[in-house]
Parts: sequence; C-alpha cells; structure tokens
Amino acid sequence: MQYENEIKKLIAWFEEKQYKQRQVDYKQPTVNEFVRQIKNEYAKYMSADLIDDRFALPPGFTEYLELMPATYSYNNGWIKFFDAQGVFEYNEYEFSNWVEDVMGFLEENKAFTGGLFWLVFGNWSDKHAYFICCDKGSPDFGKVVDGHDNNPACHENFIDSDISWESFIEFIETRDFG
Repeated sequence: MQYENEIKKLIAWFEEKQYKQRQVDYKQPTVNEFVRQIKNEYAKYMSADLIDDRFALPPGFTEYLELMPATYSYNNGWIKFFDAQGVFEYNEYEFSNWVEDVMGFLEENKAFTGGLFWLVFGNWSDKHAYFICCDKGSPDFGKVVDGHDNNPACHENFIDSDISWESFIEFIETRDFG
C-alpha cells in the first residue's frame, strides 16, 4: 500500500490523543464490499453505467478505508472521522437528502464539469463535512473539501470558494486535527 505509513500516522495520532472510538459491533466491509454498497446506493438515483464509468476511490483513500479500525470522535463528538462502515452509513443518509438537488442541478447545467461523486468521510461542528471527490471524470478527482452546509456536487465553483486540499494525503499531512 503506497500510503500506508501516512494513514497509520493519522490513526496513531487519534489513539495517542485517546479519542473515542465508536464501538464496532459489526464486521468492517472490505474496500470491494464498500464500493459495491456505495454504488448500489447511487444506483437508486442514477444509471449503473454512469456510476461504473465515473466512480472510483482516489489514491490514499482506499488505504484509509482499509486501515481505519473505527470511527474516531473528539471534542465531545463535535469532530468525527469515519471508518468504512461509518462512511457508508453517513453517505447513505446524505444521498437521500441531496441527490434530487444534485440531479436537478445537473439537468439545468449540462456543461457542469465539477465532480458528481463526493463522499463524506468526516465532519466537524454541525455544519462542516469533509468531502472527497470520487469522480474520475472530473478535474477535481481526489480533492478534499471542507463543505460548509453545502455539497460540492451542487456547485461548479465550490472548490474555488471553500477550503480544499489537492489530495487525501495532502489533507491528512497538512490538516491540524487538534
């Protein structure tokens, strides 16, 4: 795994700080199982061909999903980083909230070049979510953004207007988690 050391440093940092772990009473999905679950969720709202053509996990994020042993939270649960099952559960809920807006936006903006597939892998406060672009057809593929009450799939200029990182690895190497 190319980014195993970076991901293990992040996990060690959480453990060193003794941040709370969600009690894991389920078997973590493998990355392949996770991808199948996410694609099945998207397939409720859009064509399987579109999903197969464009959905992919960016470098570093695959390792994160494989290695993250639990969902970590700190600051009284105000900040969270999800394990693979947590990423799925959070996004399963979120899809139902915003997918109609995204699909409506795409209908109105046929020339949209931003990413269609964004996954939330963590959040802080009640308004911010960490999104990663999983749309290999987008120039934003692999970028991480701090979404403030917003979903980047709904806004073509989202990346320019919010805090972003060029990759998941840049995010974990430069983000101050403390």
